[in-house]
Amino acid sequence: MLLQDTMLHVALLTQGARISRVHDWRARCIALVRQFEQALQDGGYRGGIANELGLAQCVFLDEITMRNLSTEQKEEWLRELLQFRFHSIRDGLSKVRARIDRLCRGHSANAALLEMYSLFHEFGLLGDKQGHALADARVSEARPTPGKKAVETAEIWKDGGAANEAAHGRSWRIVGGLLAFAALMTMWLVIDTRLSHEVEQMEVTSGDEAAIHPASGD
Repeated sequence: MLLQDTMLHVALLTQGARISRVHDWRARCIALVRQFEQALQDGGYRGGIANELGLAQCVFLDEITMRNLSTEQKEEWLRELLQFRFHSIRDGLSKVRARIDRLCRGHSANAALLEMYSLFHEFGLLGDKQGHALADARVSEARPTPGKKAVETAEIWKDGGAANEAAHGRSWRIVGGLLAFAALMTMWLVIDTRLSHEVEQMEVTSGDEAAIHPASGD
């Protein structure tokens, strides 16, 4: 998943993590954006699609971040939005919503764009009408074409009645939750180390540039 690292950071915020210093969080988000740009390039995404996906990621991070900041922190974040830093716009959410309307009215859509924009609905950044339109578009995109065999859903529980299914379901939800939490923390440790290194490299580069181009005195 191209947005794996981004979604991990968002998941931590939604689970109650706090942003103590805006500067540090911004540096991490900048590293995430650059990482996503490289992932898109490596994945063969070019031109308009890559730019649209990149803008959507910046807007998504801006909006989710703003939800988790104090009033003073919001003012600091607004001074340098990710969408402005990388795409020179400040009304990104309205552009995303307009793009979704056009996308859903079209006869075909890019699966990566539909997946990206569905996140906006899942996190309450779109109205129900747009959310339903996106869901319909994703179903249409996933519908098998003539001659293409549909993927069958595997039967997990073949024996037992409804009570057994419910018991198994509860057990697996608990186990699944614990495994998901363990996986989340493991992934965080790995990604935290990598992003911290990238942030350090960014700071070194900024320091080198300042040394090469010192501020002129009076």
